[in-house]
Amino acid sequence: MSEMITIARGKLDHLEERARKLAQDKSYLQLVISLMNRVSAVSGLEDTVDCMLRNILNVVGGATISLYYLIDNELFFADVYGKKMQLAGIDDALVQKAMATCEPIEVEHAFSDTLMITPEFTKAYTWVYPLLVGPDLIGVFKMESLHLGMKELHQHLPTFFNFAALVLKNEIQGQTRLKQAYDRLNEAYDDLKRIQTQLLQQDKMASIGQLAAGVAHEINNPMGFIISNLGSLGRYVDKLTAYLNSNEKLLAACNTAISEPLAQERKKQKIDRISKDLPDLIAESLEGAERVRKIVQDLKSFSRIDSAEHACADINEGLESTLSIVWNELKYKATVNKEYAQLPRVWCNLGQLNQVFMNILVNAAQAIETQGKILIKTWAEGEAVGISISDSGCGIPAEALKHIFDPFFTTKEVGKGTGLGLAIAYDIVVNKHGGKIVATSVVGTGTTVTIMLPTKSKKEPKDAEAVAELCETG
Repeated sequence: MSEMITIARGKLDHLEERARKLAQDKSYLQLVISLMNRVSAVSGLEDTVDCMLRNILNVVGGATISLYYLIDNELFFADVYGKKMQLAGIDDALVQKAMATCEPIEVEHAFSDTLMITPEFTKAYTWVYPLLVGPDLIGVFKMESLHLGMKELHQHLPTFFNFAALVLKNEIQGQTRLKQAYDRLNEAYDDLKRIQTQLLQQDKMASIGQLAAGVAHEINNPMGFIISNLGSLGRYVDKLTAYLNSNEKLLAACNTAISEPLAQERKKQKIDRISKDLPDLIAESLEGAERVRKIVQDLKSFSRIDSAEHACADINEGLESTLSIVWNELKYKATVNKEYAQLPRVWCNLGQLNQVFMNILVNAAQAIETQGKILIKTWAEGEAVGISISDSGCGIPAEALKHIFDPFFTTKEVGKGTGLGLAIAYDIVVNKHGGKIVATSVVGTGTTVTIMLPTKSKKEPKDAEAVAELCETG
Protein backbone atom coordinates (compact mmCIF):
# COMPACT_ATOMS: atom_id res chain seq x y z
CA MET A 1 0.00 0.00 0.00
CA SER A 2 2.77 2.38 0.97
CA GLU A 3 4.58 1.52 -2.29
CA MET A 4 1.55 2.53 -4.37
CA ILE A 5 1.30 5.81 -2.42
CA THR A 6 5.01 6.54 -3.07
CA ILE A 7 4.53 6.13 -6.88
CA ALA A 8 1.52 8.39 -6.84
CA ARG A 9 3.42 11.01 -4.86
CA GLY A 10 6.29 10.82 -7.40
CA LYS A 11 3.91 11.42 -10.23
CA LEU A 12 2.30 14.18 -8.28
CA ASP A 13 5.67 15.82 -7.65
CA HIS A 14 6.45 15.54 -11.36
CA LEU A 15 3.14 17.10 -12.28
CA GLU A 16 3.66 19.87 -9.73
CA GLU A 17 7.17 20.54 -11.11
CA ARG A 18 5.82 20.62 -14.64
CA ALA A 19 3.01 22.94 -13.61
CA ARG A 20 5.53 25.21 -11.88
CA LYS A 21 7.71 25.19 -14.99
CA LEU A 22 4.77 26.00 -17.24
CA ALA A 23 3.69 28.81 -14.94
CA GLN A 24 7.24 30.15 -14.94
CA ASP A 25 7.47 29.92 -18.73
CA LYS A 26 4.16 31.70 -19.01
CA SER A 27 5.42 34.42 -16.70
CA TYR A 28 8.61 34.78 -18.74
CA LEU A 29 6.66 34.87 -22.01
CA GLN A 30 4.36 37.54 -20.57
CA LEU A 31 7.49 39.48 -19.59
CA VAL A 32 8.87 39.17 -23.13
CA ILE A 33 5.51 40.27 -24.58
CA SER A 34 5.52 43.21 -22.17
CA LEU A 35 8.99 44.14 -23.43
CA MET A 36 7.75 43.99 -27.02
CA ASN A 37 4.75 46.18 -26.21
CA ARG A 38 6.93 48.80 -24.54
CA VAL A 39 9.28 48.94 -27.53
CA SER A 40 6.32 49.09 -29.93
CA ALA A 41 4.90 52.07 -28.05
CA VAL A 42 7.78 54.41 -29.01
CA SER A 43 8.87 55.74 -32.40
CA GLY A 44 12.03 57.24 -33.75
CA LEU A 45 15.43 55.57 -33.80
CA GLU A 46 16.91 57.26 -30.72
CA ASP A 47 13.82 56.74 -28.56
CA THR A 48 13.56 53.11 -29.69
CA VAL A 49 17.19 52.41 -28.79
CA ASP A 50 16.79 54.11 -25.39
CA CYS A 51 13.61 52.12 -24.67
CA MET A 52 15.25 48.80 -25.59
CA LEU A 53 18.31 49.39 -23.41
CA ARG A 54 16.39 50.67 -20.42
CA ASN A 55 13.78 47.90 -20.39
CA ILE A 56 16.26 45.08 -20.98
CA LEU A 57 18.28 46.32 -17.99
CA ASN A 58 15.11 46.44 -15.86
CA VAL A 59 14.22 42.86 -16.79
CA VAL A 60 17.52 40.99 -16.95
CA GLY A 61 19.67 43.12 -14.66
CA GLY A 62 23.41 43.19 -15.22
CA ALA A 63 26.06 45.85 -14.85
CA THR A 64 25.43 47.51 -18.20
CA ILE A 65 23.64 46.97 -21.49
CA SER A 66 25.01 48.34 -24.77
CA LEU A 67 23.97 48.23 -28.41
CA TYR A 68 26.13 48.38 -31.54
CA TYR A 69 24.13 49.01 -34.72
CA LEU A 70 24.75 49.79 -38.39
CA ILE A 71 23.33 52.61 -40.53
CA ASP A 72 24.47 52.60 -44.18
CA ASN A 73 27.58 50.59 -43.21
CA GLU A 74 28.48 53.14 -40.54
CA LEU A 75 28.79 51.84 -36.97
CA PHE A 76 27.04 53.48 -34.00
CA PHE A 77 27.12 52.79 -30.26
CA ALA A 78 24.66 53.44 -27.42
CA ASP A 79 24.51 52.25 -23.80
CA VAL A 80 21.94 52.32 -21.06
CA TYR A 81 23.62 55.29 -19.37
CA GLY A 82 22.95 57.59 -22.34
CA LYS A 83 26.33 57.41 -24.04
CA LYS A 84 25.96 57.63 -27.84
CA MET A 85 28.57 57.95 -30.56
CA GLN A 86 29.66 56.94 -34.01
CA LEU A 87 32.54 54.46 -34.02
CA ALA A 88 35.40 54.15 -36.48
CA GLY A 89 35.91 50.54 -35.42
CA ILE A 90 35.19 47.96 -32.69
CA ASP A 91 37.72 47.41 -29.91
CA ASP A 92 35.60 44.84 -28.05
CA ALA A 93 36.75 41.31 -29.05
CA LEU A 94 33.44 39.66 -28.10
CA VAL A 95 31.41 42.10 -30.19
CA GLN A 96 33.83 41.67 -33.09
CA LYS A 97 33.41 37.89 -32.94
CA ALA A 98 29.61 38.08 -32.70
CA MET A 99 29.49 40.41 -35.72
CA ALA A 100 31.80 38.16 -37.70
CA THR A 101 30.03 34.87 -36.91
CA CYS A 102 26.47 36.16 -36.36
CA GLU A 103 26.30 33.72 -33.43
CA PRO A 104 25.48 34.46 -29.74
CA ILE A 105 28.39 34.33 -27.28
CA GLU A 106 28.25 33.54 -23.54
CA VAL A 107 31.26 34.01 -21.27
CA GLU A 108 31.13 33.15 -17.54
CA HIS A 109 33.21 35.20 -15.12
CA ALA A 110 33.39 36.16 -11.44
CA PHE A 111 31.79 39.14 -9.77
CA SER A 112 34.78 41.17 -8.62
CA ASP A 113 32.83 43.39 -6.23
CA THR A 114 31.05 40.82 -4.03
CA LEU A 115 32.02 38.83 -0.89
CA MET A 116 29.32 36.21 -1.45
CA ILE A 117 30.73 32.69 -1.31
CA THR A 118 27.88 30.76 -2.92
CA PRO A 119 28.50 30.16 -6.65
CA GLU A 120 25.13 31.50 -7.75
CA PHE A 121 26.09 34.92 -6.32
CA THR A 122 29.81 35.00 -7.05
CA LYS A 123 29.52 33.84 -10.67
CA ALA A 124 28.10 35.85 -13.54
CA TYR A 125 28.22 35.84 -17.30
CA THR A 126 28.30 38.25 -20.24
CA TRP A 127 25.99 37.64 -23.16
CA VAL A 128 26.59 39.04 -26.67
CA TYR A 129 23.66 38.56 -29.02
CA PRO A 130 23.60 39.49 -32.74
CA LEU A 131 20.41 41.05 -34.10
CA LEU A 132 19.51 39.49 -37.45
CA VAL A 133 16.69 39.99 -39.93
CA GLY A 134 17.12 37.08 -42.29
CA PRO A 135 20.78 37.17 -43.40
CA ASP A 136 21.18 40.87 -42.60
CA LEU A 137 23.08 41.88 -39.48
CA ILE A 138 21.34 44.89 -37.89
CA GLY A 139 23.38 45.19 -34.71
CA VAL A 140 24.65 43.48 -31.56
CA PHE A 141 23.42 43.63 -27.95
CA LYS A 142 26.06 43.21 -25.24
CA MET A 143 24.75 42.45 -21.71
CA GLU A 144 27.49 42.39 -19.08
CA SER A 145 27.64 40.72 -15.62
CA LEU A 146 24.28 38.94 -15.86
CA HIS A 147 23.25 36.81 -12.87
CA LEU A 148 23.48 33.06 -13.38
CA GLY A 149 20.15 32.61 -11.64
CA MET A 150 18.41 34.46 -14.49
CA LYS A 151 19.44 31.98 -17.19
CA GLU A 152 15.96 30.48 -17.41
CA LEU A 153 14.57 33.92 -18.30
CA HIS A 154 17.38 34.55 -20.74
CA GLN A 155 16.39 31.45 -22.70
CA HIS A 156 13.18 33.23 -23.70
CA LEU A 157 14.85 36.52 -24.72
CA PRO A 158 15.87 35.49 -28.29
CA THR A 159 12.20 35.91 -29.21
CA PHE A 160 12.41 39.51 -28.05
CA PHE A 161 15.78 40.02 -29.77
CA ASN A 162 14.35 38.84 -33.09
CA PHE A 163 11.50 41.29 -32.64
CA ALA A 164 13.96 44.05 -31.61
CA ALA A 165 16.05 43.39 -34.75
CA LEU A 166 12.97 43.88 -36.95
CA VAL A 167 11.91 47.06 -35.13
CA LEU A 168 15.46 48.43 -35.24
CA LYS A 169 15.72 47.73 -38.97
CA ASN A 170 12.44 49.55 -39.63
CA GLU A 171 13.55 52.57 -37.57
CA ILE A 172 16.94 52.66 -39.33
CA GLN A 173 15.23 52.51 -42.72
CA GLY A 174 12.88 55.27 -41.61
CA GLN A 175 15.78 57.46 -40.53
CA THR A 176 17.60 56.71 -43.79
CA ARG A 177 14.51 57.74 -45.76
CA LEU A 178 14.22 60.87 -43.62
CA LYS A 179 17.88 61.70 -44.27
CA GLN A 180 17.42 61.14 -47.99
CA ALA A 181 14.37 63.42 -47.95
CA TYR A 182 16.39 66.02 -46.02
CA ASP A 183 19.22 65.76 -48.55
CA ARG A 184 16.75 66.17 -51.42
CA LEU A 185 15.26 69.18 -49.67
CA ASN A 186 18.73 70.69 -49.28
CA GLU A 187 19.45 70.08 -52.96
CA ALA A 188 16.16 71.71 -53.90
CA TYR A 189 16.99 74.66 -51.65
CA ASP A 190 20.43 74.98 -53.25
CA ASP A 191 18.82 74.85 -56.68
CA LEU A 192 16.37 77.58 -55.65
CA LYS A 193 19.23 79.73 -54.37
CA ARG A 194 21.13 79.19 -57.62
CA ILE A 195 18.08 80.03 -59.72
CA GLN A 196 17.42 83.11 -57.59
CA THR A 197 21.04 84.14 -58.08
CA GLN A 198 20.73 83.68 -61.82
CA LEU A 199 17.48 85.64 -61.92
CA LEU A 200 19.03 88.44 -59.89
CA GLN A 201 22.04 88.43 -62.18
CA GLN A 202 19.92 88.47 -65.31
CA ASP A 203 17.76 91.28 -63.98
CA LYS A 204 20.77 93.26 -62.81
CA MET A 205 22.70 92.70 -66.02
CA ALA A 206 19.69 93.51 -68.17
CA SER A 207 19.30 96.82 -66.33
CA ILE A 208 23.01 97.56 -66.58
CA GLY A 209 22.99 96.54 -70.23
CA GLN A 210 20.07 98.81 -71.08
CA LEU A 211 21.61 101.70 -69.16
CA ALA A 212 25.05 101.17 -70.70
CA ALA A 213 23.64 100.81 -74.21
CA GLY A 214 21.55 103.95 -73.78
CA VAL A 215 24.43 105.97 -72.36
CA ALA A 216 26.80 104.68 -75.04
CA HIS A 217 24.37 105.60 -77.82
CA GLU A 218 23.71 109.07 -76.39
CA ILE A 219 27.42 109.80 -75.99
CA ASN A 220 28.56 108.17 -79.21
CA ASN A 221 26.77 110.55 -81.60
CA PRO A 222 28.01 113.86 -80.13
CA MET A 223 31.48 112.35 -79.70
CA GLY A 224 31.51 111.64 -83.43
CA PHE A 225 30.77 115.30 -84.09
CA ILE A 226 33.45 116.43 -81.63
CA ILE A 227 36.18 114.20 -83.06
CA SER A 228 35.27 115.12 -86.62
CA ASN A 229 35.13 118.83 -85.84
CA LEU A 230 38.42 118.73 -83.92
CA GLY A 231 40.03 117.15 -86.98
CA SER A 232 38.62 119.86 -89.20
CA LEU A 233 39.65 122.53 -86.69
CA GLY A 234 43.21 121.20 -86.74
CA ARG A 235 43.36 121.52 -90.50
CA TYR A 236 41.84 125.03 -90.37
CA VAL A 237 44.38 126.11 -87.77
CA ASP A 238 47.19 124.86 -89.98
CA LYS A 239 45.84 126.96 -92.86
CA LEU A 240 45.33 130.04 -90.68
CA THR A 241 48.84 129.70 -89.30
CA ALA A 242 50.23 129.43 -92.83
CA TYR A 243 48.21 132.49 -93.85
CA LEU A 244 49.42 134.53 -90.86
CA ASN A 245 53.01 133.56 -91.55
CA SER A 246 52.60 134.73 -95.18
CA ASN A 247 51.14 138.02 -93.99
CA GLU A 248 54.07 138.42 -91.61
CA LYS A 249 56.51 138.06 -94.46
CA LEU A 250 54.63 140.58 -96.64
CA LEU A 251 54.34 143.08 -93.78
CA ALA A 252 58.05 142.89 -93.17
CA ALA A 253 58.59 144.36 -96.68
CA CYS A 254 56.11 147.20 -96.08
CA ASN A 255 56.65 150.63 -94.65
CA THR A 256 57.56 150.70 -90.98
CA ALA A 257 54.64 153.02 -90.28
CA ILE A 258 52.34 150.22 -91.42
CA SER A 259 54.21 147.14 -90.18
CA GLU A 260 55.18 148.42 -86.72
CA PRO A 261 51.60 148.92 -85.33
CA LEU A 262 50.62 145.51 -86.71
CA ALA A 263 53.66 143.88 -85.10
CA GLN A 264 52.80 145.48 -81.74
CA GLU A 265 49.17 144.32 -82.02
CA ARG A 266 50.38 140.80 -82.87
CA LYS A 267 52.57 140.81 -79.79
CA LYS A 268 49.81 142.24 -77.62
CA GLN A 269 47.34 139.56 -78.67
CA LYS A 270 50.05 136.84 -78.26
CA ILE A 271 49.39 135.53 -81.74
CA ASP A 272 52.71 133.65 -81.88
CA ARG A 273 52.03 131.83 -78.60
CA ILE A 274 48.49 130.99 -79.69
CA SER A 275 49.76 129.68 -83.02
CA LYS A 276 52.25 127.51 -81.17
CA ASP A 277 49.75 126.20 -78.56
CA LEU A 278 46.79 125.55 -80.85
CA PRO A 279 48.11 122.31 -82.42
CA ASP A 280 48.92 120.89 -78.98
CA LEU A 281 45.52 121.87 -77.60
CA ILE A 282 43.75 120.24 -80.53
CA ALA A 283 45.92 117.10 -80.24
CA GLU A 284 45.18 116.77 -76.51
CA SER A 285 41.47 117.31 -77.15
CA LEU A 286 41.51 114.62 -79.83
CA GLU A 287 43.30 112.26 -77.45
CA GLY A 288 40.70 112.89 -74.75
CA ALA A 289 37.88 112.43 -77.23
CA GLU A 290 39.38 109.16 -78.41
CA ARG A 291 39.58 107.98 -74.77
CA VAL A 292 35.92 108.86 -74.32
CA ARG A 293 35.09 106.97 -77.51
CA LYS A 294 37.02 103.91 -76.22
CA ILE A 295 35.09 104.02 -72.94
CA VAL A 296 31.87 104.22 -74.96
CA GLN A 297 32.94 101.19 -76.99
CA ASP A 298 33.70 99.33 -73.76
CA LEU A 299 30.28 100.29 -72.44
CA LYS A 300 28.68 98.94 -75.60
CA SER A 301 30.63 95.72 -75.15
CA PHE A 302 29.65 95.58 -71.49
CA SER A 303 25.99 96.15 -72.42
CA ARG A 304 25.97 92.75 -74.17
CA ILE A 305 26.75 90.98 -70.86
CA ASP A 306 23.41 89.17 -70.70
CA SER A 307 23.64 87.91 -74.26
CA ALA A 308 23.72 84.15 -74.73
CA GLU A 309 25.89 84.44 -77.83
CA HIS A 310 29.35 82.90 -77.87
CA ALA A 311 32.13 83.97 -80.18
CA CYS A 312 35.89 83.76 -80.46
CA ALA A 313 37.38 86.54 -78.38
CA ASP A 314 40.66 87.90 -77.07
CA ILE A 315 40.76 87.59 -73.28
CA ASN A 316 43.40 90.33 -73.01
CA GLU A 317 41.07 92.74 -74.81
CA GLY A 318 38.27 91.79 -72.44
CA LEU A 319 40.51 92.55 -69.44
CA GLU A 320 41.49 95.90 -70.92
CA SER A 321 37.90 96.95 -71.61
CA THR A 322 36.89 95.89 -68.07
CA LEU A 323 39.79 97.87 -66.59
CA SER A 324 38.60 101.01 -68.35
CA ILE A 325 35.11 100.51 -66.91
CA VAL A 326 36.26 100.01 -63.31
CA TRP A 327 39.30 102.30 -63.45
CA ASN A 328 37.64 104.87 -61.21
CA GLU A 329 37.35 102.17 -58.49
CA LEU A 330 41.00 101.20 -58.84
CA LYS A 331 43.03 104.32 -59.49
CA TYR A 332 42.79 105.74 -55.96
CA LYS A 333 43.47 102.40 -54.23
CA ALA A 334 46.06 100.48 -56.22
CA THR A 335 48.77 100.44 -58.83
CA VAL A 336 47.70 98.00 -61.54
CA ASN A 337 50.47 95.92 -63.13
CA LYS A 338 49.73 93.81 -66.20
CA GLU A 339 51.63 90.77 -67.45
CA TYR A 340 49.76 89.71 -70.56
CA ALA A 341 50.96 86.76 -72.63
CA GLN A 342 50.06 86.19 -76.27
CA LEU A 343 46.88 84.11 -76.05
CA PRO A 344 44.88 81.99 -78.49
CA ARG A 345 41.38 83.25 -79.06
CA VAL A 346 38.78 81.67 -76.77
CA TRP A 347 35.26 80.52 -77.67
CA CYS A 348 33.26 82.35 -75.01
CA ASN A 349 30.73 84.99 -74.12
CA LEU A 350 33.19 87.81 -73.51
CA GLY A 351 30.51 90.05 -72.02
CA GLN A 352 29.86 87.50 -69.27
CA LEU A 353 33.58 87.03 -68.64
CA ASN A 354 33.99 90.79 -68.40
CA GLN A 355 31.45 90.68 -65.57
CA VAL A 356 33.63 88.05 -63.85
CA PHE A 357 36.75 90.23 -64.26
CA MET A 358 34.86 93.28 -63.00
CA ASN A 359 33.62 91.51 -59.84
CA ILE A 360 37.10 90.23 -59.01
CA LEU A 361 38.81 93.58 -59.69
CA VAL A 362 36.29 95.51 -57.58
CA ASN A 363 36.72 93.00 -54.73
CA ALA A 364 40.49 93.38 -55.02
CA ALA A 365 40.24 97.17 -54.75
CA GLN A 366 37.88 96.95 -51.78
CA ALA A 367 40.26 94.56 -49.98
CA ILE A 368 43.00 97.24 -50.05
CA GLU A 369 42.59 99.68 -47.18
CA THR A 370 44.83 102.55 -48.29
CA GLN A 371 47.22 101.97 -51.18
CA GLY A 372 48.33 98.66 -52.66
CA LYS A 373 48.98 96.68 -55.80
CA ILE A 374 46.90 94.62 -58.20
CA LEU A 375 48.63 92.23 -60.61
CA ILE A 376 46.81 90.82 -63.64
CA LYS A 377 48.49 87.91 -65.46
CA THR A 378 47.45 85.83 -68.44
CA TRP A 379 49.08 82.74 -69.94
CA ALA A 380 48.40 79.88 -72.33
CA GLU A 381 48.41 76.33 -71.00
CA GLY A 382 47.67 73.50 -73.41
CA GLU A 383 44.13 73.91 -74.73
CA ALA A 384 43.29 76.47 -72.07
CA VAL A 385 44.14 80.01 -71.07
CA GLY A 386 44.79 81.16 -67.52
CA ILE A 387 43.95 84.47 -65.87
CA SER A 388 45.03 85.41 -62.36
CA ILE A 389 44.17 88.59 -60.47
CA SER A 390 46.18 89.18 -57.29
CA ASP A 391 45.87 91.94 -54.72
CA SER A 392 47.92 93.05 -51.74
CA GLY A 393 44.82 93.48 -49.57
CA CYS A 394 43.84 92.20 -46.15
CA GLY A 395 43.35 88.57 -47.25
CA ILE A 396 40.57 86.12 -46.38
CA PRO A 397 40.58 83.72 -43.37
CA ALA A 398 40.75 80.03 -44.28
CA GLU A 399 37.29 79.30 -42.85
CA ALA A 400 35.68 82.04 -44.95
CA LEU A 401 37.71 81.13 -48.06
CA LYS A 402 35.84 77.81 -48.31
CA HIS A 403 32.54 79.65 -48.81
CA ILE A 404 33.41 82.65 -51.01
CA PHE A 405 31.72 81.13 -54.07
CA ASP A 406 28.52 80.31 -52.13
CA PRO A 407 25.51 82.50 -52.99
CA PHE A 408 24.85 85.28 -50.46
CA PHE A 409 28.09 84.65 -48.55
CA THR A 410 30.08 87.84 -47.98
CA THR A 411 32.99 88.91 -45.81
CA LYS A 412 31.97 92.57 -46.09
CA GLU A 413 30.08 94.57 -43.51
CA VAL A 414 26.29 94.40 -43.44
CA GLY A 415 24.87 96.53 -46.22
CA LYS A 416 28.12 96.65 -48.20
CA GLY A 417 27.89 93.38 -50.08
CA THR A 418 25.19 91.06 -51.48
CA GLY A 419 27.35 87.94 -51.58
CA LEU A 420 26.47 87.42 -55.24
CA GLY A 421 29.57 88.70 -57.08
CA LEU A 422 31.76 85.61 -56.80
CA ALA A 423 28.80 83.23 -56.92
CA ILE A 424 27.92 84.76 -60.30
CA ALA A 425 31.58 84.53 -61.33
CA TYR A 426 31.63 80.83 -60.41
CA ASP A 427 28.44 80.15 -62.37
CA ILE A 428 29.75 81.94 -65.47
CA VAL A 429 33.20 80.33 -65.44
CA VAL A 430 32.28 76.78 -64.37
CA ASN A 431 28.71 76.19 -65.54
CA LYS A 432 28.58 78.38 -68.65
CA HIS A 433 32.16 78.05 -69.93
CA GLY A 434 33.33 74.69 -68.54
CA GLY A 435 36.28 76.32 -66.81
CA LYS A 436 37.71 76.40 -63.31
CA ILE A 437 37.99 79.18 -60.74
CA VAL A 438 39.90 78.93 -57.46
CA ALA A 439 40.99 81.40 -54.82
CA THR A 440 44.02 81.35 -52.53
CA SER A 441 44.62 83.83 -49.75
CA VAL A 442 46.95 84.67 -46.89
CA VAL A 443 45.58 86.95 -44.18
CA GLY A 444 47.57 90.19 -44.14
CA THR A 445 49.25 89.44 -47.49
CA GLY A 446 46.53 89.30 -50.12
CA THR A 447 44.34 87.14 -52.33
CA THR A 448 44.75 85.57 -55.77
CA VAL A 449 41.84 84.41 -57.92
CA THR A 450 42.85 82.08 -60.76
CA ILE A 451 40.63 81.24 -63.74
CA MET A 452 41.26 78.53 -66.34
CA LEU A 453 39.18 78.65 -69.53
CA PRO A 454 39.13 76.06 -72.32
CA THR A 455 39.87 77.57 -75.72
CA LYS A 456 37.32 75.29 -77.41
CA SER A 457 33.68 74.58 -76.71
CA LYS A 458 33.30 71.55 -74.43
CA LYS A 459 29.51 71.61 -74.35
CA GLU A 460 29.19 71.02 -78.09
CA PRO A 461 31.79 68.40 -79.11
CA LYS A 462 30.33 68.10 -82.60
CA ASP A 463 31.17 71.77 -83.21
CA ALA A 464 34.65 71.64 -81.66
CA GLU A 465 36.45 71.61 -85.03
CA ALA A 466 34.28 74.40 -86.40
CA VAL A 467 34.91 76.42 -83.23
CA ALA A 468 38.65 75.89 -83.52
CA GLU A 469 38.59 76.98 -87.17
CA LEU A 470 36.55 80.09 -86.33
CA CYS A 471 38.95 81.07 -83.55
CA GLU A 472 42.01 80.55 -85.74
CA THR A 473 40.60 82.58 -88.64
CA GLY A 474 39.09 85.18 -86.27
